[in-house]
Amino acid sequence: MPMNAAWVGWSRSPGATLLRSFFGALLALVLAAPCAAQETLVLLYNERPPYNISGEGGEVSGLVATPLVNALRALGIRYRWENTPLARQFKMIELGKGNECMVGMFRNPERERYGKFSAPIYRDLRMVGIARAELGLRDGIRAADLMDDRSKRLMLKSGLTYGTELARMVRERKPTTEWVTVESVQMVQMLKADRADWMPATEEEAGYLIAQAGLGPRDVTVLHFADLGEGEARYLLCSRLVPDTLIKRINSALPTVSEGRPAGG
Repeated sequence: MPMNAAWVGWSRSPGATLLRSFFGALLALVLAAPCAAQETLVLLYNERPPYNISGEGGEVSGLVATPLVNALRALGIRYRWENTPLARQFKMIELGKGNECMVGMFRNPERERYGKFSAPIYRDLRMVGIARAELGLRDGIRAADLMDDRSKRLMLKSGLTYGTELARMVRERKPTTEWVTVESVQMVQMLKADRADWMPATEEEAGYLIAQAGLGPRDVTVLHFADLGEGEARYLLCSRLVPDTLIKRINSALPTVSEGRPAGG
């Protein structure tokens, strides 16, 4: 049989058809790999100075945002910021349908069940309290004692637990609590309006929140608690769809930050 005829015959055989299908699928995977690797990482955030501060051109800077952006740029990873309500952020990560990460989150076992964490990006100084000045509370008071006083109304934002120690105290002591969904600046203004007596904040953000609320020492005071220690680390909390290899690359470019205790909120 002539060679051309033999080739034509073989090319029409079931074996040849199967082989073509195999190499076709393999080629599709090879061509798709660079596209997947270049998929834009969506960074979900809230406006929260000094951690995340919106700027021109859709960029975000701050104590958490800046080291993260520096790492992504150094690695050539494409990213896009999306200012998203906190409850929706959690829902998006739990659903795990996008290449998305929440920026500057504390780490705890519950979140580890549905998301992936990066290495730590930044470590807080400590948790403090902002209280109505007319209460005359002394600096250095114990947070536990303040919670045990049922006449003092604690204001907390839904979806946050403010770190391991404070979260544990709230669970165990069950203080008189006002739960809200507004942003932190509005929470400080609510203190002035006598909607609550005190609220937690990180040491880094307390002064900024008070200034942005248009208040001063006659309105509110900052309390440094004797029974709350050093602050906790903040991370990226990513959906299950974000590849482990991508998170490892980001980790390699982040500055070294102590993780300390496992965080709780």
